[in-house]
Amino acid sequence: MIGRSLAGALLGLTLAIALTGLAVLCWPGDSIRVLVPAVVVFFPLYMVLILAAFLYRTVARAWGWMALANLVAFAALWIAQRTLPGLPS
Repeated sequence: MIGRSLAGALLGLTLAIALTGLAVLCWPGDSIRVLVPAVVVFFPLYMVLILAAFLYRTVARAWGWMALANLVAFAALWIAQRTLPGLPS
């Protein structure tokens, strides 16, 4: 139970950061206008990701899938930051 809690708390935090950042970057128009709603959505998303870690049967699966989700989210964030037009690189 402690392992899944740590997986959700640590990897869920970084995943919520990456997903929120990706949403802000990909939103059409000015990113500044989306910043406050993104911060408001961040905390419930983080709580959902913490709870999602408890859906896995083993601690290793929780850590593995959360780490993989982080890798995919940060890769998408990196690609979006470098390929979308009008964004600072």
